[in-house]
Amino acid sequence: MLVQDNDEDLLKVKRNDEEIKEERPTEAETEPVKDAEGEEVTGKKEQRAEMFLFYHSEEDLYRGEEELSASQPELETKREYILLLKVEDRCSLSPVVNILLYSEREWKGNTPKSALIKKGYKEMSQSFASVRRVRGDNYCALRATLYQVLSHSTQLPDWLQNEDVIMVNFHFSSCFRPLHRAAELHSCMQGGEDVPLFCWLLFARDSSDCPRSFLSNHLSHVGLTAGLEQVEMFLLGYALQCTIQVYRLYKADTEEFVTYYPDDHRDDWESVCLVTEDDRHYNVPVVEAAETQKELPSS
Repeated sequence: MLVQDNDEDLLKVKRNDEEIKEERPTEAETEPVKDAEGEEVTGKKEQRAEMFLFYHSEEDLYRGEEELSASQPELETKREYILLLKVEDRCSLSPVVNILLYSEREWKGNTPKSALIKKGYKEMSQSFASVRRVRGDNYCALRATLYQVLSHSTQLPDWLQNEDVIMVNFHFSSCFRPLHRAAELHSCMQGGEDVPLFCWLLFARDSSDCPRSFLSNHLSHVGLTAGLEQVEMFLLGYALQCTIQVYRLYKADTEEFVTYYPDDHRDDWESVCLVTEDDRHYNVPVVEAAETQKELPSS
């Protein structure tokens, strides 16, 4: 019965993927920029991560219309203007900025919450010099995690070695691995085997009591109308076989300030780090200092 459910889940992912009509970039749009000698301008790992995430970026919810308009240079032709918009719209991560400067610019108020968030950033600054803001949409948790995984890997993970995986729709890729892992874990639960604690929480919900309902009611909506919930962050870590260390700034001064998704493979899995102010939008902390400490425009 579980095998049949799993097959139906995979078929449903494919049907759902066909309904998502998103424009894919042409080969020219995704070709890495090279210098005069033919070498790629940016670091290979960082560029690999950014190029994988570029073409499914949607409108940045953290940038207003006035800010977007003010940043547009005067161009000679309409064609150049349209091309620039396409490039900017696909940029998933902002440039590196000093982490304390970012904190001051984003949290100017004197409210208790503002003070708590800034305290969290100050504690983070002991380990991280800078931060990169991730595009503020429902893909941000996935985008930030995948960027960190790809940019810190010496080679593509096994699950990305197949070229077909890289070229498929981002929404389908984002669903497939968590769905596959969820089906495996659910099968273990049904067989009475030991499973991580989060599995009981994941399948205890009325809306996701099996892989099929999890796909229909949760996973298929990720990136479109919803982001990842906390219990699904645990599943993402298992799907990628990576420990996701998250600084949850609104939890500063508590034992939940630093949370690991999952927390049972910290010694044997690679680890990546994210930062969040609200468990909804995630940014990327950077150990190295920003080359130019410029003020970040207020969001």
